[in-house]
Amino acid sequence: MVEFVIVLPLMLVLIFMIVYAGIGFERYSRVTNAARVAARAAAVARFDGVPPCVAAQNAADIAMFGNPPTQTLPMDECHAGLPGELVTVAFSYELKPIPFITRVIGRPIVVHGKAAERME
Repeated sequence: MVEFVIVLPLMLVLIFMIVYAGIGFERYSRVTNAARVAARAAAVARFDGVPPCVAAQNAADIAMFGNPPTQTLPMDECHAGLPGELVTVAFSYELKPIPFITRVIGRPIVVHGKAAERME
């Protein structure tokens, strides 16, 4: 019984950290995909008459949060040039804190996604 009381908290912390890491990886995948979709939307935005960075933000929000988007994904950078040049977009997303785990880690976890496409 004493061993169980000593080991149980450690096992629970380990399990919760593994779950939090899984959530973080899933969010990283979603942010990276949103950046890829946003870069593609920015690359073809001139055909719709929309500024590339606006099209990128709209596409990223829909890719990350669904249609219609319930939140906005913070854009770190957006560089669009002339046709034939690269458009680069970067996004960041802060994971929601889990009270005990975030205290153990000491700071919020932020995942980043960046993508580039050639302007058409």
